[in-house]
Amino acid sequence: MRREKLIKWIVMFFAAMLLFTFLSRAADSVTVAQVQASGVQNQLIVHEVSGNGTIEGTEEQAVFTLEGQKVEQVLVQEGEAVEEGQVLLTVLDSSIQESIDAKQDEIEEKELAVSDLESQKAVEEQKKANEALRAQQDLDTAVGNGDINIANARNELNIARQRLADYRAAKAAAKKAEEQRKKQQNEDEFSDSADFTDGSDLKDGTGESTENPYLDSTTEQALADDVRAKQDALNQIIMSRNQEVTAADRARQDAALPTPQDSTGSNLERELENLKEELGQLQTLLQNRGEVKAPADGVVKSLSVSTGGQTTGEAAAVLYKLTGEMRMTGIIQKDDLEYVDAGTEVTLKNSRGLTEENARVLSVQEDASAPGSFIITVSVPEGDFAVGENVDFTVKKENGPYTCCVPLSALYGNPGQQYVFVLDTEDTALGEVQTARKVDVTVKEQNETRAALQEGTLSADQKVITGSDREIEDGSRVRLRDS
Repeated sequence: MRREKLIKWIVMFFAAMLLFTFLSRAADSVTVAQVQASGVQNQLIVHEVSGNGTIEGTEEQAVFTLEGQKVEQVLVQEGEAVEEGQVLLTVLDSSIQESIDAKQDEIEEKELAVSDLESQKAVEEQKKANEALRAQQDLDTAVGNGDINIANARNELNIARQRLADYRAAKAAAKKAEEQRKKQQNEDEFSDSADFTDGSDLKDGTGESTENPYLDSTTEQALADDVRAKQDALNQIIMSRNQEVTAADRARQDAALPTPQDSTGSNLERELENLKEELGQLQTLLQNRGEVKAPADGVVKSLSVSTGGQTTGEAAAVLYKLTGEMRMTGIIQKDDLEYVDAGTEVTLKNSRGLTEENARVLSVQEDASAPGSFIITVSVPEGDFAVGENVDFTVKKENGPYTCCVPLSALYGNPGQQYVFVLDTEDTALGEVQTARKVDVTVKEQNETRAALQEGTLSADQKVITGSDREIEDGSRVRLRDS
C-alpha cells in the first residue's frame, strides 16, 4: 500500500515537473524576443541613382518668322513630333497686311532719300570740279602776273644799273680829259713863263671857271641809291610772287583731293534692299495664309510664341532633327552627385521595354532654376529610342569589395555612434540560452540595403541580428526564429 502511494507521488512529481517545464517554455516563448540573424559577408556596396528623362536630338534647327506679327494660333506643343511642311503656327492676315502697308511707306521714304542723296552728290561733284578748275586758273594767273612783275622790276633795275654805269664812265672820261687839259695848260704856262697861284681856280679863254660837273659825288650817290632801291623792289616782288604761287598751288592741291568716303548712300541702298526683301517675305506669308511650316522632320524642342501673342526677332520654334547622335537630360539631387560623374555608364529603359546599356554621362550641371537639383546629360547611341521619348535612367556605382558587410537592418544608433547586436550562447539552469550582445561598429560605407563595417569589428563566424519581433538590449535573451 505504501509502495503504491510512493509510486503515485513520484508519478505526480514528474508530471508536475513536466507541466512546469511546458509552462516555463510557454512563458519563455512569450517573453523572449524572436530574432533573425545572418553572417558577415564579403560584398560590394552598390549605389544606384535613378530618375526619368527625355531623349533629345543633338542637332537643332531654328524656325523664324517675321517680327511683329500677331499669332492667330499655335498648332503644336513642345515635345511633339512634326513632319516637313507641317503647319506649326499661323499669324493673322490683317496683321500681315498692316505690316505690308507700313513696309511700303518705309520703302517710298527710303527711295526719296536715295534720290535726294544722289542729287546732292551730283551737285557736290560739280562744285568740286568747278573749284578745281578755278584753283588751276588762279595758279596760272599768279604765275603769269608774278613773272610779268618780276620782268618789269628786273628791267627797271637794269636801267638804273645802266644809268649808274654810264655816269661812272662819263665821270672817268671827264676826269681823264681834265687831267690832260691841266697837263697841256701847265706845259703852255711853263713855256710862256706865266705866273699862277695854284691849279684850283682855272679859267678858260673867256676868263670863267672850268669845273667838271662829273666830279660832283652827289649825283653818283643818288644813282647808286636808285640801283639798290630797284634791287630791293625786285627781291620783294619775287618773294610776293612765290608766296602767291605757293598759296594758289596749295589751293589747287586741296581742290584736287578726292571726296571723303561717305557710306550714307550705301547704307540707304542696303536698307532699301532689306525693306524690299522683307516686303517680299510679307507678301509670300500673306499668300500662304499666314502659315509657318516645319522645314524638316523633327521634334519641337521649344516654342517662343503663344496663341494671341506677337512674334519677335527670336526663333518662333526650335526643332530637334531626327537623325544623328541623341542625348538624354534628366534631374538628380545633390546627395546623388558623388555617385554620378562624366563617363559613368547609364542604363536607359523606355515604356516599350527597350533597354540601352551603352549610354554614358556627358555632364552634370546645377539647375539654375532649382538650386539643389542638377541636370544630368547622357550621350545616347543611335538605336531604338526616338527623340522626344520619355525614358527611365539608372546609374550604378560599385565600391569595394568589403570583407565585413551586414544588412542595413542590423545597424542601430546615429552616425558616429552606431552598433549591432550579435548572437551569444550562455549555459543556465535551464540549459543553453541565446542572448544579444551589443558591439560598437564603424561604418565605412552604406547604401539602401547594406552597410560595410570597419575590418576586424566582427569575426567571420559571428551572426548579427537583422530583425526582432520586439525591442532588445545588450544581454537580452533571444530566440533564433526558424527559417
